[in-house]
Amino acid sequence: MTAAGKVYNPNAAGIITGVAAADALTLQGVAGASLQLLTATGTTADRPQPQPATALTGVLSNLNPAPMPGLPFADTTLSKTVFYVGTMRSSTGWIDYTGAAA
Repeated sequence: MTAAGKVYNPNAAGIITGVAAADALTLQGVAGASLQLLTATGTTADRPQPQPATALTGVLSNLNPAPMPGLPFADTTLSKTVFYVGTMRSSTGWIDYTGAAA
């Protein structure tokens, strides 16, 4: 369920697909169910950002948390999957399967 009340249901394997990007940021499990992001899809501009969004002056927002190292992202702009490795290892924080910055 999202903060706006939209409900997504998992398939028989427990996988939820087709979640809109805006909904993915606020998706929460119901009745104690935990959620784990397996992969995200979108344009290069849709990738999770290394720094959380600033909600208020001096306060970090957890609405759009920083990606975890190793997070795969199916980049539709580049037509390939990229992985988050952090800005210490890549100028963009993202690499492709060859290890090149993406």
